[in-house]
Parts: sequence; C-alpha cells; structure tokens
Amino acid sequence: IRAASSASRSRVPGSAERRAGAGTAHVSTRSSGNSLSSAGSTAASVSTVLAAFFGGLALGSALADRLARRRAGIDTYLILEALIGVAGLALLPVLLRLDSLVAELPAMGSSLAVKFVVTVVLLSVPTICMGATFPVMADLLARGRSDLGSRMSFLYSLNTWGAVAGAGLAGFVLIPRFGLDGAVLVAAACNFAIVAVGFATRGRFTVPASLGSAGADSPAMSAAASAPAAS
Repeated sequence: IRAASSASRSRVPGSAERRAGAGTAHVSTRSSGNSLSSAGSTAASVSTVLAAFFGGLALGSALADRLARRRAGIDTYLILEALIGVAGLALLPVLLRLDSLVAELPAMGSSLAVKFVVTVVLLSVPTICMGATFPVMADLLARGRSDLGSRMSFLYSLNTWGAVAGAGLAGFVLIPRFGLDGAVLVAAACNFAIVAVGFATRGRFTVPASLGSAGADSPAMSAAASAPAAS
C-alpha cells in the first residue's frame, strides 16, 4: 500500500497478521493432530493435518485474484482478516471437544481418508483466508510501483518472520500459559485488532489503479500467488 504521505514500510500490517495467523495455525494443527493421533499413527495424523493446512493455503492463493476484484483498496484484506478471527473462534468449541468426538467415532482413528476430510473441513475457512491475504497484500503494496522486486522480497521476508514469531509465541508462550482455548482467543483478538486499526486508518491510504481490469494482470498478484505461503 502506498500512503498518501509516503508512509514507511513499517506500516504494512503483514507481520502482525502473520503472527496472529501463525498462532491460530499452530494451535489448530496441534489440537487436531493430537486428537486424531490419539486413535492412530502420530506421524500419519500430523501429516494429514499439515497437508490439509497447506492445501487450504494453496487454494486461498489461487482464489486471491477473484477476491481482490470484488472490493477495491484494503477492504478485501481486512475482510479476510476478520474471517480468520471469526473462524478461529468458531473452531474453538470443536477443537476442545475433538478428543471426545474421535472417541465416539472410531472411523476417525482408523481411516486416513476420514481424518483428511474432517481436517480439511475444520481448517478450510481460516487456511483459505490466510492463503489469500499474502497475494492480496502483495498486489496492494506493489501496484503501480517500479521497484516490484524489492517490494515483493520485503513483504515475503516480513511475512515469513511474522509466521516464525507467531508459531514461536503460540508454542512457547501462549499455549503453556493460557492453554489451547486461551491461545485461540489471543490470536483472534490480534486479528480483530488488525481489522479495527485498518478500517480506522484506511482513509489515509491511496491505492493506484491496477495495470488491467482484472487482478490477474497484476505482476505482484501473479508472483505472490505462485510463492509458497509462510502462514
């Protein structure tokens, strides 16, 4: 995003978003993996969860162009952030009862196909939204700029470091101190804080017109969609 007052790169919300997104991902993956592995192979269960998670990220990246066309400016990004927070809160009661659900449904422990379907359904909304946020933000940040390469590399670095910070905070601070439910609440609160700040300050930003009528014409969108997500 290019601010009207030539704002510095430090205002880009990608790092904060990745900390919140990675925290939600870490909690969801750990809870789902532990519950599913209680009735089967730990390695197979965790691999199933990770495959479903990264599959959602890939699908979100592929859908980012269509999502970006529906609303102008930063609105698409903020809506995605809000959906991630809402999905995290909606998943909380399911994650807390996942052990009992696995115990009641033995097929979830004996069938990898059933595990995969259940995991995809549970993680679909937050992971698809996480996967879409990076291409959408990359398109906004680099649109109309001549220094596309440096901007993309900066955003990808910020995105990756945010994911590292979020996963570390979730695993070593939030879960040990607040438990799985508390960690989800903190991550969701971070998402909602990003949305609130974004809507409160969006009038200060101007976004150049896309290079074409469709988001697919944007080099930044294409490059970001093909880059591996670090959520």
